[in-house]
Amino acid sequence: IVNRRINNDLKECALSLWDHRWDVEDICEVFGVSRASCFCWRSMFEELGTVARPPSPLVGRTRIITRALITTVEDLFAEESDLYLNEL
Repeated sequence: IVNRRINNDLKECALSLWDHRWDVEDICEVFGVSRASCFCWRSMFEELGTVARPPSPLVGRTRIITRALITTVEDLFAEESDLYLNEL
């Protein structure tokens, strides 16, 4: 099965059917998902109370140049496009 984004409503529906004693294999066949996905959703729901993935705690690396400095450099290049970085 190809990786794809699965709507949270579909995940909740699958878990609801599972709670109503549907066989996991039938749920997988109907929704076109793997057993692993169903068990992952169940685990996430039991742990977090929702099937929605929490936002990633990872953020980009820290910037050396501040946004204000980047904006200033962009403004300088807009005024004089033939500037070199060593001339700033």
